[in-house]
Amino acid sequence: MNESNQAQLPSEPRQSDAQSNATGVATRAPETFREPLSKIETTEAGFRLTLELPGADPDSVDVRVEGGLLTVTALRSPIDREGWKPLLREIPSGGWKAGFRVPPDVDTDSVQASLASGVLTLELARKSGRSIPIQTARERPSLES
Repeated sequence: MNESNQAQLPSEPRQSDAQSNATGVATRAPETFREPLSKIETTEAGFRLTLELPGADPDSVDVRVEGGLLTVTALRSPIDREGWKPLLREIPSGGWKAGFRVPPDVDTDSVQASLASGVLTLELARKSGRSIPIQTARERPSLES
């Protein structure tokens, strides 16, 4: 393999790939909100929504249901070590935002959420219908009485 075909690590990020954040550190990952990877499944009880939030600060995760819309927001702080000066940052800070329309048959008061290893799982149960008893002709009171 000749030297012209060998891949080399650049000593500085290429201007076309890199941006500069507020601290002057070159970054290819802007500090913005992104949409998390998600999966929606049906279950016997309703629906399961799984979202990947790697590195999210657990205290920053917010789940809300308002007006038929379920929203999830989470923040990720930059990974900085004391005494280290990053030369390039490809691991983004910022956070995630996602919104999902909730079907009308979902009981929004009983949504359950759990966060483990950067994965947020939401359980959405369907509303339980109320059974209405039906009277038959034999059970109906007589109008002649």
